[in-house]
Amino acid sequence: MSVDFDPVSLTPSRRRVDPVVLGVAAVVVALAFAVVKPWDAGPDGRIAMASSTPARSALEASAAPTDGQAIRLVSARAPIWADLAPVVTPHDRWGVRAIALDPSGRVVAPSAAAFADLWSPAILTPAGARIAFVERDDRSVVVLGVTVPRAEEPVDARIWRVRRDGQLEWVTAVPILSGDVNGSFLYLRPGVDESPFAEWGPGDYRIDVLVAGGVRQLDVDLPDRFGFLPPLDDAPPSPVITVAAADSDLSGVPAGPFATTDGVGVPLSAIPYRPLREYEAWDDLVLYDGAHVASVSLPRASGLGVMLSPGALLGSATIARLSPSGPPFEAPAPVEQATEHPPSRFVIFPAPGGGAWRPGVYAISVTWTDDSGPHEGTWHIELRPDGG
Repeated sequence: MSVDFDPVSLTPSRRRVDPVVLGVAAVVVALAFAVVKPWDAGPDGRIAMASSTPARSALEASAAPTDGQAIRLVSARAPIWADLAPVVTPHDRWGVRAIALDPSGRVVAPSAAAFADLWSPAILTPAGARIAFVERDDRSVVVLGVTVPRAEEPVDARIWRVRRDGQLEWVTAVPILSGDVNGSFLYLRPGVDESPFAEWGPGDYRIDVLVAGGVRQLDVDLPDRFGFLPPLDDAPPSPVITVAAADSDLSGVPAGPFATTDGVGVPLSAIPYRPLREYEAWDDLVLYDGAHVASVSLPRASGLGVMLSPGALLGSATIARLSPSGPPFEAPAPVEQATEHPPSRFVIFPAPGGGAWRPGVYAISVTWTDDSGPHEGTWHIELRPDGG
């Protein structure tokens, strides 16, 4: 039996530390620095863990921020399941699993000695939302994931950063392949420069989990090192588009779905089908290798559209967003045009606001008539985040 779960609007809880306790803690930390000083302050005032070797092969925190707040981690390599397995404990229930770096940072390579599993159970609110708060204890969170009851039959997960006005930004995350059900759904942030991975920055996150017959949501509060959640901010601006979607060169695009990027049409592979629900489109990607859903990473996609057959007369065209569910989506109006070589008609949807389409899953439904009669079809497109 198929069950469809309605999206739930989540309001992140704000956990605050008592100012008196915080002041006492600050004095204790300052004294510890003066006596032991296992850390050094970076040029911008951030605290960076000292390396245990001159070659910087040990895990350490750099002063360079990632995502505006997170501290970049430098290591010889990213941790693998063999490093994490000894510290991961099984939990057959909803919760958030945050694997943190040992605060000493005095390790020569990723290993079980370097990590701690900071698991937190999810709380079910009266409104039916699941919320979990990460108790990080002044540690750097390097792996973030979710635990799900086995009875739910979890299949896959996506992680979103919650921004101002409830908007969601799809986070680029790399899964850690474990082969162990207890280690499923663990994710690293890609690093920058010489670092193979980065810390998960403080903020509000939403983890969507594909389960049997639906999508469940878990809201995650990841505080900063003092136990505070930063205020919600705006999502990063989309890239500046210099060539309008409707002005792109579509001469090499065959009949079917396409995207435009930097003035060029990019054909996409997806079989037209009936309109899918969110979990059905996700199932298609995971279980059937995207037979009916085209999956692509195009950070500068200015337009999404469908190329029709020559002589086609457009009846109607709409675009809907399947994922992320919840935030309001203002669908842009379609633009109908024709190509000369070869002669074909197409319909295209410019990105809202004139920038690039945000990562997510979209459905374009079109009706048209040609020499063979009336037609209708829906094409589904997954735009993955850059690097995803």
